[in-house]
Amino acid sequence: MPSLLHTLSIALLSVLLCGSAVALDAGEIVALKDMQAEWGTQLGWRGEPSCNWTDVTCDSDGHVQELSLAAKQLSGSIPASIGKLRSLVSLDLSDNLLNGSIPASIGNLRSLFYLYLNTNQLSGTIPSSIGNLKSADQVRLDTNQLSGAIPTSIGSLQSVRNLVLSFNQLSGSLPDSIGNLQAVENLFLYNNQLSGSIPVSIANLRNAVSLSLSSNQLSGSIPDSIDKLQSLVSLDFAENQLNGSIPASIGNLQSLIQLYLYSNQLSGSIPDSIGNLQAVEDLYLYKNQLSGSIPNSISKLQKLVALKLHDNQLSGSIPASIGNISSLQQLYLFSNHLSGSIPDSIGKLHALRLLYLSSNQLCGSIPDSIGNLSELKFLLLDTNQLSGSIPNSICNLQSLHQLFLQNNTLTGVVPSWVCATNASYDLRDNHFSCPLPTCCSSTGNGLCAPCFA
Repeated sequence: MPSLLHTLSIALLSVLLCGSAVALDAGEIVALKDMQAEWGTQLGWRGEPSCNWTDVTCDSDGHVQELSLAAKQLSGSIPASIGKLRSLVSLDLSDNLLNGSIPASIGNLRSLFYLYLNTNQLSGTIPSSIGNLKSADQVRLDTNQLSGAIPTSIGSLQSVRNLVLSFNQLSGSLPDSIGNLQAVENLFLYNNQLSGSIPVSIANLRNAVSLSLSSNQLSGSIPDSIDKLQSLVSLDFAENQLNGSIPASIGNLQSLIQLYLYSNQLSGSIPDSIGNLQAVEDLYLYKNQLSGSIPNSISKLQKLVALKLHDNQLSGSIPASIGNISSLQQLYLFSNHLSGSIPDSIGKLHALRLLYLSSNQLCGSIPDSIGNLSELKFLLLDTNQLSGSIPNSICNLQSLHQLFLQNNTLTGVVPSWVCATNASYDLRDNHFSCPLPTCCSSTGNGLCAPCFA
């Protein structure tokens, strides 16, 4: 028969183990009951609110500390009573089917460190009370249907390192207070309907590593003070309505790996200082109104993998020094006003896979050195003023998928290896000598015609 002391010990242990449920305060009980009414079936929450419920974690005092309810197929709205969970440190409701607005009471969760409401169907505005979450490190509201302006109070999130509001329908201008996010490392506001200019205060984000404002309706110029963001690794202002020139100060961003300014209305020349971006791998300036020549300094970018300058108004010749960028895999210069010959040095780009020089005013012959590009998959030189014969060295390009040389003034005999290549090709509208190989004559598929006696 167990002693009285043993019995009392077991009873005390039971109280300690179950004490967390007892310690829930009245507000927490209301909040959990409201969530039980909304989502209890999906979560398997039965009986009275308890720290033993699945995906509920309590602290040592028995107060709700974490709600991990991601990807549970939850629907309906977030109860306003969620603001009563005042000890909450982590709230994860991401990847569900939640609708309705974000309750203003969310601002009562002043201990919150992680807030994940992303990938739902939430609508309405971001409540200004969000600025009360001064301890928040991670705030993700992306991939919803949120609308209205970004509240000025967002600047009060002085501890936030990752702020993600992308893929919503947010409108209005960026608040100047965004510059108060001194701790922010990743600021993602892309794919919204934001307008107005980029506030100068953005230069205060000295810890920012990734800054993306792409796919909005932002206008005005890129602030000269952008070079204050010395920690930046990725800068994405693409697909807006930005105008003016690319500031020379951008060359001071020594840590930058990705620079995306494409699909804007930027004009003027590419600044020579672009060559100072020693770490850059992706340089996308296409679909703007950039003019002038390609700066020689671009050859200093020894880590560059993708250079996309197409669909601009660039003129002058392709700098011979471009052959020094040994890391280059993608070179897109099509749809410009480039003239002169294709430099022989292009054959030094042994890592090159895509070479798009179409729709320019390039002249002279295709350099024989192009046959050294053993990794090349796409060779598009069409719609230029190229002359001379097709170099036989092209048959060395065993990885070639596409060969487009149409709409030039190429002459001579179409080489027989064209019929043996696995690449799709178009050699039409040149000045080749007759007869054409059977595989591309007018009786074949017509991709070399016409020819001249």
